[in-house]
Amino acid sequence: TIPTQEGFEVIPVKDIIYCSADDNYTNVYLANTHKLVSKTLKHFDNMLAEKGFCRIHKSHLINAAHVTAYKKGKGGSVVLGNVELPVSPSRKLELFKYFS
Repeated sequence: TIPTQEGFEVIPVKDIIYCSADDNYTNVYLANTHKLVSKTLKHFDNMLAEKGFCRIHKSHLINAAHVTAYKKGKGGSVVLGNVELPVSPSRKLELFKYFS
């Protein structure tokens, strides 16, 4: 669930592509839209960790099911459809666990 001014909205976990931190807010990206939520990325990390989501950077939490490619580099980057997000070198091994 995502809190709104009127109450909350239920979003199926499979529809979430990735989440990005914005100070004490989080942008939740879906296929055709995104929602700005007044919760921290850590909140979403705790809530979604057991549901196939992986923290790849201090600012990014991804749904591993939506990853279409990985590009090598110091930390590298992941491709989720038409979006490419950086992977922190310290979180690279955590990402690889999802695909081994």
